[in-house]
Amino acid sequence: MEIFSKLRLLLLFNTIEQNSNGITFYELKQYNHIPHSRIYREMNRLCEHGYLRREETQNELGRPKYLFFLSKKGLQEKERISADLQKILVFLKEKFPEDGNLDVESFLCNASLSMWQDPIQNILKSDKSYQKKKAILERMYEDVENRLTMISNALAQLETSHSSSSQNLTKNNKKRNE
Repeated sequence: MEIFSKLRLLLLFNTIEQNSNGITFYELKQYNHIPHSRIYREMNRLCEHGYLRREETQNELGRPKYLFFLSKKGLQEKERISADLQKILVFLKEKFPEDGNLDVESFLCNASLSMWQDPIQNILKSDKSYQKKKAILERMYEDVENRLTMISNALAQLETSHSSSSQNLTKNNKKRNE
């Protein structure tokens, strides 16, 4: 399993585990607006592998509502994935010590999909110092500015290529008509 698949699964397992009363398809969909069909397939796949336990209840409209919980096998898989990711994260932390602020244990235990829902609020609510919060937000701002510049350049390039293609088509049509 590749690192991003492991990380995605860890985030999902942590999110489910942090919802001790269970979590529904709809509640999971709220994180980054994940498509319902993707959540449905993933949750059913995890149930088939025995990583999740599904309980059916009735909602107000009488339709079944499924609550998902991490099973014992799911907890074991989460621990296995955490151990694998810990090796990778510790390696990265050692290779890039200039930042060195990554608390690997805390990340592996607490990281969930909610941290991606509103990263700005997560930074503001964190116990980091004012200077660290400001530095993080400034890096985010710079990154967004750079991406917007890239998008603007791509749009200009697209417009230019579309204009020249349209002009060439017009010229070709005129030549054919002559």
